[in-house]
Amino acid sequence: MPTEKISARDAILQATIAELTTAGAETFTPLTVCKQLGIKPNLVNYHFKSREGLIREAAVTSYEEYGRGFVKAWEQFGHSPREHFAAALRHQIDWTVSHSSIMHLVTNGKVEDFTSEQRDRIARSLMQNVSLLTTAVGGVVDGAGWDHVATPADVARRPELGYAAGAVSWMVSGHAIWKAGPLLHVAKAIPEAETINNVDQQVLAMAFAIIRYFGDKSEGSKR
Repeated sequence: MPTEKISARDAILQATIAELTTAGAETFTPLTVCKQLGIKPNLVNYHFKSREGLIREAAVTSYEEYGRGFVKAWEQFGHSPREHFAAALRHQIDWTVSHSSIMHLVTNGKVEDFTSEQRDRIARSLMQNVSLLTTAVGGVVDGAGWDHVATPADVARRPELGYAAGAVSWMVSGHAIWKAGPLLHVAKAIPEAETINNVDQQVLAMAFAIIRYFGDKSEGSKR
């Protein structure tokens, strides 16, 4: 049974996130989680209405945890822009690889599959992630860390930061999905000098190059 320190609802959620992370959603059954926790299956319907309701809530909750990882990167490296930027990208890669099934549920699910409250939570977490990444980009372009998180006004005043953050994020997401997917067994056969870890480093190098590109364009437009 769940201890007094964690509610049955939270225990079900965390166990479900663990199952979705390791086995995916297709074969997931709430009964597995209930047996693990030693609770009655009707608690799933009580808290989440259905199997699908449990899966959706677990995906949204996990995505919010992903967002908190960006906050930790900001708190640790907020005034060291290159380190902040690199840490944010590594977090995006590592989390997407280890939670690929959950990321798929969030990014490929139909809008109507989620409640309005869940959609709002996803949107808030996404905007926070974008703001923090844009802040890191701004710090790299300016050569000094910002003392505040990027606001819509910052992006409107300097749109190149938003463009760079978007380009980098899409590139890194594509790399992470590739790294987590069926092509991984091919990468393992590549010689040592071109291992997948080296690919990670090249992706980070390209990310910095993208930032320099947008930064140079910004400087050129001011002349």
